[in-house]
Amino acid sequence: MKDFGRTSPVGDLMLERLIDGNKRYASGKLTHPNQVFRRWSGPPDRQQPFAMVISCSESVAPPEVIFDCGVGDLFVIRIAGLVLSESMLASVEFGVRTWHIPIVMVLGHSHCSVVAAALRGDEPPSPFGSLAGRLRPALERSRRLPGDGVSNAGRAQAHVVAEYLRGAGQALVGSGAADRLRILAVFLNQGSGMIEVVD
Repeated sequence: MKDFGRTSPVGDLMLERLIDGNKRYASGKLTHPNQVFRRWSGPPDRQQPFAMVISCSESVAPPEVIFDCGVGDLFVIRIAGLVLSESMLASVEFGVRTWHIPIVMVLGHSHCSVVAAALRGDEPPSPFGSLAGRLRPALERSRRLPGDGVSNAGRAQAHVVAEYLRGAGQALVGSGAADRLRILAVFLNQGSGMIEVVD
């Protein structure tokens, strides 16, 4: 399905909610919602995250802070360099199917040390080599772009992952999700704290 994951009325509303939270983060006006300990002291099946965020594992890009969200608001998947993996895909499938999450956001960020190492051609011992190898399509896609190479590759990697998830389509999220799921790539500029939609 060519346009799978590109439009969803509910997903669009949840995107606005994420953007509003990011504006609060960038302006230093965080509200820290839903961060009371007892909010989710009950059974885990009562949770209802409104969005899924797939992000890099680096400490400078915590989704709950960047979007000013609290406990139970986001289903977060983090992996160094934002690289695709079997466990990532299984986690996406589990989250979308279990809680009918209407938006999956793939979050790249500036100054990513994993992307920077891959661009330099560092060859540390495995298993880092497998991460670097999985970044090659994004590195090639961004190689001739003007500007900062690490940021360009970070944007490209977010785009690569979002494209893959859309391509996985119904096999990944189950039947009936085409009109209720939005999948998009965004990029966090750590200098401003703001996100930009990549696609």
